[in-house]
Amino acid sequence: MAGIMNFVYWIGAIFVIRSIDFTDETNVWMLRCLFVVVQGLVWLVMGFIGVRATLRSNMTLVTVFDTPMFHVDNGEEQPKVNMTVKQYHLNQLQAMMYKIGLTTLIVCGIHYKWEIMPPLLMQCFLNPSQVFSSPLFKIYILGESELNHAIPWEVQKPFPTDLSEQFQPEARHKKKIKEKALTQLREQNRKAIKSAKKES
Repeated sequence: MAGIMNFVYWIGAIFVIRSIDFTDETNVWMLRCLFVVVQGLVWLVMGFIGVRATLRSNMTLVTVFDTPMFHVDNGEEQPKVNMTVKQYHLNQLQAMMYKIGLTTLIVCGIHYKWEIMPPLLMQCFLNPSQVFSSPLFKIYILGESELNHAIPWEVQKPFPTDLSEQFQPEARHKKKIKEKALTQLREQNRKAIKSAKKES
């Protein structure tokens, strides 16, 4: 169901982008204002999540893969490391802020240099989508239980990037092994969090 909603969301976004006349100066200034407002709201929400995550005292230890921020997934299992739920949430928030901040700066640079408008409008859809679909938003804003979002979380991919797996049996095999390891790790961490909640 989530996949269908995501597809409908992006079809709607593309339709909106194609229907706007970017040669109209009024539309240009309205889009610039919309871009600033949307990005401001996105950072406000992430800041609020950061405050709530910092104040939260969930020190339950969980096991996650020690994956660098710029890691390229080659299907190999990464080394594991222990950290608290609180630290994991803050690390995920930092990674999301860095990613959104970097893409926003790139889009602003492109617009400043060449005055291209569609990337500004695309970011008005893309950045909110990344925040609202993240487990952090669902836990700290919507109030969902941490048990519904077992650690470690899936890496967010707004667009499909693993089409090669359809044609490479070795890649599919590595993915199955990785998914099995993730499932085992999530179940282990879910039990640890559930046990800590009972004790408290």
